[in-house]
Amino acid sequence: MPWNDVFAGRSKGENLVEKQEQIHWLLDSRQMEIEYL
Repeated sequence: MPWNDVFAGRSKGENLVEKQEQIHWLLDSRQMEIEYL
């Protein structure tokens, strides 16, 4: 049981990091669009 909790917490942490990276990438792409427009 404890191992399942560890893996679940790890996957949640990785998902949060991935979401943050996606948000940063979306913001960067929007800034690029604004600059080129």
